[in-house]
Amino acid sequence: MKRESLENFYCNQVRQFKDTINQIQVSPAREAIHKIRLNIKRIRALKDVFCFIDSSRFFDEDLKSLTPIYKEIGEIRDIQVTKGLIREIIQDYGLQFDELIIFFNLLEKEKTARLQSINFQSNDFNELDSFYRKVQETLRQISEQQLTSILTNDFIQSRLNLFQGLTQELENEESWHTVRTHVKRLFFLLEFLKKEPVNSLVIKNQRKLVRKIETGLGHWHDQVIMLNLIGKFLEVEKYIHFADNCNIFLIQKVLYREKRSFLEQSVSLVEELLNQYHTSENINPATYSPDH
Repeated sequence: MKRESLENFYCNQVRQFKDTINQIQVSPAREAIHKIRLNIKRIRALKDVFCFIDSSRFFDEDLKSLTPIYKEIGEIRDIQVTKGLIREIIQDYGLQFDELIIFFNLLEKEKTARLQSINFQSNDFNELDSFYRKVQETLRQISEQQLTSILTNDFIQSRLNLFQGLTQELENEESWHTVRTHVKRLFFLLEFLKKEPVNSLVIKNQRKLVRKIETGLGHWHDQVIMLNLIGKFLEVEKYIHFADNCNIFLIQKVLYREKRSFLEQSVSLVEELLNQYHTSENINPATYSPDH
């Protein structure tokens, strides 16, 4: 495991983020919004790793300057995904939701205008540079062997420990939103590790399972967001007469059923992942205990 790999990865994500932030304010295209969300997610995932490595130097509130932009583009992205799902429903069921689509278009336009009104400056994200300096200082203080052990054993185990006991809490949506966040960050790490010489059959199997879980929880999240947006549509006074529209209620019923199904599938895969991890041997025998 080369420490430079982590440094280079972080620098590449920051560079792409800074390039895209200017592009988004001029023309917040769907592709650019998706790209910058990925950049922020990867940066946050890396922060998660370093918070684990050295909790005395890195904190949960680090990189808080990314939160406003992530929230704004997240709301736009949710609407864009929901519009895509509505188009699929129209095609699959042969139903029309003209008023609902108009509502989503107006909402997206409103959120986009709000994003463009925020005048981001390059120095708004100086925190990214100071965080990088902390990364460099931390990596200088640990060996390659220690870093490999942390990433391939300790950190992965710590994330999986968070999932223990949750498989019986299907109704606790807040917990599963948290699980989804950690699953995405764990998948980022496993994807990163596949490019490193520490790769092994255990990591490959874990990566496949985590990918399936991430996909399933992603579909579950899409249904949650879509149901929330439909709820907002039905709360608008001028659309209130559509509350009795059978098509709307039909789709809500379908979404609730699919949401439950995706979550149940994900729970089963989480249990499989936990069983697989606990029955496998550690990938790297080197020991290192981060100070928590």
